[in-house]
Amino acid sequence: DECLRGAVGAASAAAGARLDFLQVHSYAHKGKFNPTSPFLHSEADFRVSAPLLIGEFVLGQKAEGRTAEQLYGWAHSHAFAGAWGWTAVSQPTLFAGMASLQGYANVSAVTLTHATPPPPDTCSDCSDVPSNTRYTCEQQVRWGKCGEPWMQGFCCRSCHGCSQCESRRSLLAREQEPAASTYGQPDWSHTAYRDYVMQTLEEHRRRTRL
Repeated sequence: DECLRGAVGAASAAAGARLDFLQVHSYAHKGKFNPTSPFLHSEADFRVSAPLLIGEFVLGQKAEGRTAEQLYGWAHSHAFAGAWGWTAVSQPTLFAGMASLQGYANVSAVTLTHATPPPPDTCSDCSDVPSNTRYTCEQQVRWGKCGEPWMQGFCCRSCHGCSQCESRRSLLAREQEPAASTYGQPDWSHTAYRDYVMQTLEEHRRRTRL
């Protein structure tokens, strides 16, 4: 808090500027937690004035092999203000650890909106073609890029759950087709203009023959 008040200026400092909460990340190094890791201490050991939560941790070797249930259970039973498990892949998840907190008397509810399995795929011809060869559909989903305009018509299975796949592919196909062109009503896009010129020449030859 002292550092914050020194950085924000006299007015904010006088108004009592302070941090609402503190967080610390914890990853095991070479299979072992650092001696100062929150998974080796209680919240009170840190002697801080604001609520302290464990801001980031994972499963496996970087957690001394502990399970999600053990990690969340430790955070709760050692009085931390919260725990934010983190993962960049779909498996393994930390849902089991969060769900295990429902067994504690002072936890009234645990809502896991993303814990349910995805609905079964009922699309027989659902496209899951990435927008380029550099990044996969799974990466685009992870990075939140599915709604970008340049993703339209791509990664239908991963991004859109096969919903309206056909309409998206049809739209993309229409955009890639050369625009229709009729004699006397040119469309000035490159491909359509070429068609227009060819059509005009053909019309000229027909009239010449007549």
